[in-house]
Amino acid sequence: GSDAGGHGQQDAGVSIVALVPQVRVAIERAGHQLPVVAAGGIATGDQMAAALLLGADGVVMGSAFVVTDESCAKPEFKQRILDTADGSMGTVSSAVWDHLSPAAAPFVRAGFGGRALRDSEAVRRCSHKQPEDITDEEIEWYNNGDYTTRAVWCSTSSGLLTERIGAGHLLEKTVQRAVQVLRGPAHVELA
Repeated sequence: GSDAGGHGQQDAGVSIVALVPQVRVAIERAGHQLPVVAAGGIATGDQMAAALLLGADGVVMGSAFVVTDESCAKPEFKQRILDTADGSMGTVSSAVWDHLSPAAAPFVRAGFGGRALRDSEAVRRCSHKQPEDITDEEIEWYNNGDYTTRAVWCSTSSGLLTERIGAGHLLEKTVQRAVQVLRGPAHVELA
């Protein structure tokens, strides 16, 4: 979905709220029985439960696992995500980072942008420029910068990530919360 961090087609603007049910219906209409896996902006048990209620058979949680103890992401990268107060407003989908990084050429050619923290110095300095107007000096500056300059890829749910924990604990905590949400409040009776 469009809330995913990193590279994707966020500019298409389709979140899992619309995408998952449409994919589920398309699969059924085609007479297939395939699992539907939701990805993009899922970082909590509440979001996992929502994706399952929308028709997903499972979820992918990228940003949530990037900040775990086992992740090979650099500590300063993880901390920038954990320090994000509001991922929905604190991230932006842009190709600016890709035009500053030669390694991203395949993404640029394929038409993919990337969602990352909005407060990157690269966004302030270069997002208004056309790719051909970005100078060699700016490319060198970007590629030698730290994570206040460079892209910190993360989803719109990054503001919900507040602690660095082990991946197993994250999974256990997330699934427990999803089950709790799916069971609903004890005082509600379903007919």
